[in-house]
Amino acid sequence: MKLDDTLTQSGTVAKLRGDIGYQSIQAIALTVLTGKQYSARLVLLPDTLAKLRNHYATLEPWWNTVFGHGFADLSGSEVRSLLGSQQEADAIRDRILAARQAAGF
Repeated sequence: MKLDDTLTQSGTVAKLRGDIGYQSIQAIALTVLTGKQYSARLVLLPDTLAKLRNHYATLEPWWNTVFGHGFADLSGSEVRSLLGSQQEADAIRDRILAARQAAGF
């Protein structure tokens, strides 16, 4: 398990929250030393999740296969980045695959 000392995209914390939830454990609290204001909300609002799923309907099954979780476990900041990129699903998938390959995955 990895923990960070700062909350930026909040991906590490969102992943931890998802992992804990899949183990049927309820997290009571979380503390970070610093963070971005737009990352303070970890749980996605239902309308934001619906917007992401509407825009990237074909991407979520692939995302789940590659990362082991669906869009519901993303942080608000991660979703903000995805929607803000205004890229098509194939372009996002290609960019992620290229980055993973460059990192040796």
